[in-house]
Amino acid sequence: MVRGDGDKVHMKYAIDARRLDQGILPAPVVCFDSATAIGFLKETLWVILGYDDANICYPMGTAFSLKGTGIVSARHVFDDLDGFCKLTLMRASPPYDEFKIDSYTRIPNVDITVVGSLASSHASLKIADGKCASGDSVVLVGFPNWHSLGDEPAQLDTNINQMKAVSGSTYAAVNLTVLSGASGGSVLNSNGEVIGVIANSKDHNVMPNAFITIQSLDAAKSAPIVAL
Repeated sequence: MVRGDGDKVHMKYAIDARRLDQGILPAPVVCFDSATAIGFLKETLWVILGYDDANICYPMGTAFSLKGTGIVSARHVFDDLDGFCKLTLMRASPPYDEFKIDSYTRIPNVDITVVGSLASSHASLKIADGKCASGDSVVLVGFPNWHSLGDEPAQLDTNINQMKAVSGSTYAAVNLTVLSGASGGSVLNSNGEVIGVIANSKDHNVMPNAFITIQSLDAAKSAPIVAL
C-alpha cells in the first residue's frame, strides 16, 4: 500500500488478493510503471464475443475496465448484431471466465459505450487529467486478432498525427494501422492513463486509424440504455 498503484510489486499482490476475494479491496489501478507491463494491462481487458444459434463464438471487439465508470468499449461494436443470440465479455487473463452482456449505452454519433454486465475486474485503468494533442506519444491496447485463449493483446507505441472534430466528438489519428478487432480498446498516455477509446480501423472512410477522446465518455455514461 505504501508503494502505490503505479508500482509493479504492489500491483502483483493487489491483483492476487483481488482474485482470492473481491471483497478484500477495490480493483487496483494500473498506471505509471505497472501500465508498461502487458500482464497487468491484460487484467483490465475484456474480449467481446458474439454467439450464434449453433453456439459458435466470434470476436466482436475489445473492452476495458475504467475506475469510476465500469466496462467501456466502442459503441459501433454493437451496431450489427444480426445472427447473434448472445453477447459475452471474456476476461483477457486467467481464469478467462465469461459474463453475459445485458445492455449497453448508445448515442448514434458518440462512439463510446458503457457495457452492462455482472463482470467484475481484477484491475482497472483510470482517466487522464489532461487532454491529448497532435504529436503526443500514446499506447494502444486491444485485441486486433483474437482467436484463442493463447492470443495476446497488442500494446502499440505510436504518436498522434492529426486531431479532428467529427459529429461533435474529437478523434485523434495515429501513425500506425489499426485493425477492427481492437475497437473498444484503451488508448493510454505516457502515464498509463486513459485518454481515448479505439474507434476507427484502417478502413474507416472519414478518420481512419483513430481513437475517440475520453472527453466523450460523459455523453456515453448518460446515454440511453439498450437492453440485449
